[in-house]
Amino acid sequence: MAGEVTQTSVILQSRLTSSDSLIAGDLPGCRGFARFEFSSTVDFRQSPKKTSWIEAVHGNDYIVKTKVTGLTPGTRYYYRLVYGRDKRHTFKGDICTFRTLADSETADTVRFAVVTGMNYSKFHFGLTNKPEAAYNGDDKHLGYPALKTILAMNPDFFVGTGDNVYYDYPTKPRAMILPEMRKKWHEQFAQERYKRLFARIPTYWEKDDHDYRYDDADTQRIPDRAKPDN
Repeated sequence: MAGEVTQTSVILQSRLTSSDSLIAGDLPGCRGFARFEFSSTVDFRQSPKKTSWIEAVHGNDYIVKTKVTGLTPGTRYYYRLVYGRDKRHTFKGDICTFRTLADSETADTVRFAVVTGMNYSKFHFGLTNKPEAAYNGDDKHLGYPALKTILAMNPDFFVGTGDNVYYDYPTKPRAMILPEMRKKWHEQFAQERYKRLFARIPTYWEKDDHDYRYDDADTQRIPDRAKPDN
């Protein structure tokens, strides 16, 4: 995905995995190397550029992330990931895109989508005592239908204003340690509609209570309901 787009910069991020779909509810990472290619033309023939190689390691959840600078304001860019087990034997990922913001002297129309409350567990499995509350459309395997609508509207960027995942739902088991928290993001972004959306729409992210610790969390105390059972 592309994030934090400015007039002249963007953060590009991806994750190397050993599968393109969930395995036992998670998406295992994979060690390797990757870098991004980007260009102002979709065929990458117009002055293509490459970032430095980044090693995908367990400590960073196999995420590769870099900030690209020196871009031209108000310009459509195309990028793709080049990745592999080593730097010599690589593959090229799908072509994705973003547009930089216009410069300060240009009047421009900006359209964006603001989203919150993306509860994976409730969408797929319903409430704890009400499984029938889950979404049951034929397209359930693709993820949230709202993302399809957002993509069709073709906004300039997507803003996740918090509760992007729910560490505290379901309550048993709630996500309490790092691998459990990472799993929440893995299952969320593995959904096909997220992949399609983020391939075309750059993002900005905030955190709120559910993807920080628990509902109505503050920065100081941990109430009994947020403590592990053992």
